[in-house]
Amino acid sequence: MKIQELKENGELTNQLINEFGKPYPLRQRLKIRKYGLGGLWYKSSNAQISEFHDKYFNKVKTHIEHTYEGLIFRLWTSRAIKAYGIRYDWIQLIKLIKREDYVNPEFVSPMWILLKLNMPLKYARRFARMGEYECGPIDLKIECQDGIIVEYEMNGFSWDQVTSFFNQDPLKTKVRIEDENTASNRVEDK
Repeated sequence: MKIQELKENGELTNQLINEFGKPYPLRQRLKIRKYGLGGLWYKSSNAQISEFHDKYFNKVKTHIEHTYEGLIFRLWTSRAIKAYGIRYDWIQLIKLIKREDYVNPEFVSPMWILLKLNMPLKYARRFARMGEYECGPIDLKIECQDGIIVEYEMNGFSWDQVTSFFNQDPLKTKVRIEDENTASNRVEDK
């Protein structure tokens, strides 16, 4: 995996297109629902990618998108737009890990009442006061055949979008999903 400069308008260079395929046109993306995925925070990878993130003090905005033959990771900084790619056939395993949510509603708060009435946490959390609910992050780990492991972290509220992004052909068979979320709709009596 080598980081390459993109064109000034953010389009892929011919070298990236030859290696990872063309990006899907907008109409086709909307039709087959292969949108990109943004809001990734870098954790670890090979030396070149780590050096790039360290050079910009980890203030790099990362976005993943599908192409016809792989995944493209676009890296936006204040000075440049760069990218690297991973071909679908290089990927051995993609692990999506949803970390535990923090649920601690106060006695007789709106969230507590709704949970007592068996409302799903997914809806009751919208009535939480400050400190009653925190969504756990998502860890993305992509293991490649050459031993390189790319790790990112995302906001836990985007869990549905993340799982639908990776549960598409040809990645469907390579995805492992772990949900460490032990928060339930039960509320202990205080």
